[in-house]
Amino acid sequence: LQTVLRSIITIRVGSSVGTGVVISKDGWALTAGHVVSGLNEVAVRTQFGLELTAAVVRVDSQQDVALIRMPGRGHPCVSVAIGAIPGIGTDLFAVGAPTGENLAFSVTKGVVSGFREWQGKRYIQTDTALSPGNSGGPLLSTDGTVIGIVSWKIAAPGFEGLAFGVPIPAVTDRLRILWE
Repeated sequence: LQTVLRSIITIRVGSSVGTGVVISKDGWALTAGHVVSGLNEVAVRTQFGLELTAAVVRVDSQQDVALIRMPGRGHPCVSVAIGAIPGIGTDLFAVGAPTGENLAFSVTKGVVSGFREWQGKRYIQTDTALSPGNSGGPLLSTDGTVIGIVSWKIAAPGFEGLAFGVPIPAVTDRLRILWE
């Protein structure tokens, strides 16, 4: 997890905070579309306090995913599951900033609860504890590989543990990413 935490960024948009994950040493990062929607640039901060301005490169608001790019090279990054996604019941972790920057880089654990299609979009269902500041953060397999990007949850009386992330194959399709 220490390696993964170095690849996490918080994304500030006004008074709101979301999360992202760096996927290449060149500064490419993934986040949720609703975190950066309508913007050309966003302020990002690393675990070590480095603050940068990242360009919003591509947003797919339908599937709620976005690709951003930070300046520079040599950024800590994580690997991405471009093949098979772990099965139902598999442990997973989420990293994010629940309630904002004061709790940034928090880790929660849950399981893959299912794979769902909702209004023509693909999602990983999880019981992992997620809050609004987790949006855009990674869903990680136990080896630290990104398997999805946190998107939304059901927050209503009588509902608990119903959160959803966009699986990497859908992220790849929707953002037209070519992996090397």
